[in-house]
Amino acid sequence: MSRADDIDPSLPANAIAGSATIEASSASASTGASEAIGRADAAIAEALATGRIDSIQAQELLLAEVVAEQLPASASPESIAGLTSQLRELLADDPTLARLLSPS
Repeated sequence: MSRADDIDPSLPANAIAGSATIEASSASASTGASEAIGRADAAIAEALATGRIDSIQAQELLLAEVVAEQLPASASPESIAGLTSQLRELLADDPTLARLLSPS
């Protein structure tokens, strides 16, 4: 079973992002953090390409991954939510991101 099979597209994007945050936070604590992030990126790309998730869910997963990578494990849920919200707002009209996340 591929890593993308672990992503449940029926979950709301926030729930999917939350699980990615936990996974990315755990991964960043290990020595193979960059490898784990790369596998998560590949899983997101595969799930998007196969239609298991849509572009909005993919963006939420990627945002959660970036935030988890940048903030310390001790960051409060409020800090995580605030930064994620700010990034979401900044990227809302980004044509490059939209193009990258659109189905080919």
